Amino acid sequence: MIWQRFSKLHKEDNVRFCSFGCVLRAHEFLCVHFTTDDSGITDITVVDSIGKDDERYKNLCDCRIADYYDRDEFRDLIVNNKLLGGVKTILHKGAFMDTMESYKGKMASMVYQLYRQLRDKRIARIFKCTNGYADGDQRRDIVFVEDVVKVNLFFADGPTCKGIVNCGTGVSRSFNDIANTIISLLNKGEIDYIPMPESIRGKYQSFTKADFSALRQIDYCEPFTSLEDGIKQCVKHWNA
Repeated sequence: MIWQRFSKLHKEDNVRFCSFGCVLRAHEFLCVHFTTDDSGITDITVVDSIGKDDERYKNLCDCRIADYYDRDEFRDLIVNNKLLGGVKTILHKGAFMDTMESYKGKMASMVYQLYRQLRDKRIARIFKCTNGYADGDQRRDIVFVEDVVKVNLFFADGPTCKGIVNCGTGVSRSFNDIANTIISLLNKGEIDYIPMPESIRGKYQSFTKADFSALRQIDYCEPFTSLEDGIKQCVKHWNA
């Protein structure tokens, strides 16, 4: 079905299917989970508003999903009780920003930005000391996308839980760590420390670390991917 829908809009593109994890690349959509069997997810439908000239469709081209609905079409099906199959779970993946890795520029993850800088110009540009943090020591809790998918599927298939939980590694790593890991993988590059722009001084968040104790309390026991292992997998994919 998704092949038929997208091929009508984009005949020049070879739409193919890969893993569910890739679905998280899309921008503000509903992922509707219908059924699951012993082999895993068997019926996932994506809901969004992707038009003919919308670049966002490329983020679904390598995803293994059952179908795609325009959000207005999906809303009408729900309102009129015409959605077949029985919805088991709805996962809302939304953000009020440009959230696609390849197209979102300065809003891309720090890992992807530094990878592009080092790949193209062999220089990783990182902020100088800010808010008491040394050059490049601004820190983030970097979570690997496949780990986020696992958490979502845990809630989709597991016992009913109510509340808010954080999804992160519980470990804060510096931008220097990110850049040096990529430099080691690419076997090239160096770090250039730059002043922080005036427009974000006093507003910039120099430290994040997830408290995921609530997630553990509801018996989610899966380990989270380390920064080094996650970047290694990303770079392998981006270099392919």
